[in-house]
Amino acid sequence: MNEYEIWSTYQLAMVSRAIFTLFVFFAGWFAARVTLNLVNSGNANMFTKLVTTVFGLLIVYFGLIQQAFTTWSTEATAYALSQVDEPSGRFDSFIAFFASDGEPSYSLIGDPFTTLFWVILGLYIILPLWVNNSSD
Repeated sequence: MNEYEIWSTYQLAMVSRAIFTLFVFFAGWFAARVTLNLVNSGNANMFTKLVTTVFGLLIVYFGLIQQAFTTWSTEATAYALSQVDEPSGRFDSFIAFFASDGEPSYSLIGDPFTTLFWVILGLYIILPLWVNNSSD
């Protein structure tokens, strides 16, 4: 593959990642709204708490998956661009910033800050259901 084909494939992958990210953030917002409504109603039963908890955990899982795939795609693109026989030099800074020592491998838990973000989002969804915050 030449540089143009590699870069085009990467851009197409990033478009699909953007759409999936929007879906995951919308689902996270929806789960937070459901949690808020359940907490404010004051009469959430065990079944609704469990369903909302599982939904929140799935959102965190899908968020970690999409982020891991985005990271892997970016590192794989940098690696592929670094392996081009006659590089043009247009992607040198991209390669320097994202390339790893060898071929990249997919990892569900990569960047600790990204993982922390998704864990905190999950806690925002789940904790209000199970922690009694009333001052009675």
